[in-house]
Amino acid sequence: MIEERAHLPLIPYSRHAQRCAELDIATLRALTGDKELLFKRNQLFKQRKFVPTTSGHVARWSQTDSGVLRRGRIDAIASRYIYSDGSIHEALRPDDPIGSYIFDLLEQFRCEQHYIALYPGTADCLRTRFIAWSDFIVASGDDESAIGILLLTVIHITRSKVSSESVPASITERIEATRAAISPFLGHHLVLLKRYLTEQQDYARHAKAIAVFVSESISHASDSDDSDDVERNRALKALAMFASFYDEEDAVFTVNTDAQSRRSYAGGYDIFTDEFDQEIEASSLVRVQQLNEFRATIDSMFSQVSVNLRALSRQMAKALNGPHLDGSEFNQEQGFIDGRKLSQIVASPSNNRVFFTEKQTLNADVQFSILMDCSGSMRNHIHDVAVLVDTLTRIAELAGAKTEVLGFTTSSWNGGKAYQKWLATGRPTHPGRLADVRHLVFKRARETWRDARHNIAALLKGDIYKEGIDGEALAWAVSRFRQSKRRHCLVVISDGCPMEAATTLANHESYLDEHLIGVADTLSYENNTALVGVGLGLDLSHYYRYSLAIGGKLTLSNQVLLELINVIAKSYHSQR
Repeated sequence: MIEERAHLPLIPYSRHAQRCAELDIATLRALTGDKELLFKRNQLFKQRKFVPTTSGHVARWSQTDSGVLRRGRIDAIASRYIYSDGSIHEALRPDDPIGSYIFDLLEQFRCEQHYIALYPGTADCLRTRFIAWSDFIVASGDDESAIGILLLTVIHITRSKVSSESVPASITERIEATRAAISPFLGHHLVLLKRYLTEQQDYARHAKAIAVFVSESISHASDSDDSDDVERNRALKALAMFASFYDEEDAVFTVNTDAQSRRSYAGGYDIFTDEFDQEIEASSLVRVQQLNEFRATIDSMFSQVSVNLRALSRQMAKALNGPHLDGSEFNQEQGFIDGRKLSQIVASPSNNRVFFTEKQTLNADVQFSILMDCSGSMRNHIHDVAVLVDTLTRIAELAGAKTEVLGFTTSSWNGGKAYQKWLATGRPTHPGRLADVRHLVFKRARETWRDARHNIAALLKGDIYKEGIDGEALAWAVSRFRQSKRRHCLVVISDGCPMEAATTLANHESYLDEHLIGVADTLSYENNTALVGVGLGLDLSHYYRYSLAIGGKLTLSNQVLLELINVIAKSYHSQR
């Protein structure tokens, strides 16, 4: 039996957030009946297709949501997903970002009322969520500009009309003057919103009229505003707070539209040159004597931890494969009746050895790969991670899997030869990846752990750790077992987001990040590949659908390994 004396180190927020996110998506799937929904970067996707949830109070504007606020958000998202016809909505949506935002918000209000009619108990959660968001806006002071007051007024009076709920007392006095000023222009449309609540197309025409009025009013106010920069900045901040369509660096209006959200995951990744890239044996970078010393260090550290390899390998075998039939055992006292002995049952009823049972064995017919982030920051974990990788490889091999240990880094800091070539060619814009990628092989699948144990020890060579191009490394690791008929399980161990200075400076700060998300997202839905992220001091659920966050100092124990094996099981069996 596996001992569980040690406790898994926790990251207080990230692990809690990870579990809350799992609960959120499970609730949403139950409400909508769609098991393919998931959250990425706090946005909703159906597999790899973006699902718009753009209303202000539905966005994740608070990192400390209580249970009621979290449930209110999930109910709001579910209502939009169930009751909104996307084709009708897109056909009538205004083109400008401000009008588009208001139009989305009014459609959200309509869907919530449908949802409340079906689930009356959700009304309090939805109301609490909306009011908390409104109070957040007011407390920030960003509603005090003319634009902020106009947005706050329109949002409250439209929701009040659609829901038949009164405007909160704390808001009424604040918006009364603006409400009186705009009512003559909007009164007719507000009445018809209520009338056509069950008819999306008719409702949308009046919602669009209100959205266009707000957009034109804000554009006119911005163009004619002769006040100082402080007042203008306050107005722009109000827009950012309500709808997140202000870019402070450029001081212009933008919007995080559905198309932009899709593009951020779609790819568009380029490589300036790959002529300096390398794929090499990691052990070739280490002197033989030093490699022997590294191996002795890993062995010494492993001897000081209490890990039951045999018991863990049985758990790993269960995680990687279910039971397989391996013949039958006859002359049993219970089980299935052996048809060949029916005559014996009649002739000798007291003889009960007329049954047979099916023999079952566990056979992990899978290739199990570990991909190590060998970027500079990983040097902080170098010894603990080396022991983890070494132990995990042994466990997977004992479970019957073919194992491989890989790593990724760069040959140089700050781009190297690829960057120099880019400079020499006149610095063309949007060059893509500008680094000399180095992919490392610590153990090949055809080797046993015993054969490769010294090569694995090259993980302790500190100067190989430079910068990381995670997305390409992920694709490379998977490509190595594409030809295999086995199922594949890839465990990525990392302590941070992709980072390579030259590439980031020449493109944009999210360039490598978005590529990793796109690659990981694609692999998550391939039927033959299970993908798991292990974050050291970091929650990797931002990148990987299945992940484990380990905080503080990594202390190897049965409990840590069991936690990881459980996550591997979830990922692996989701692909079956």
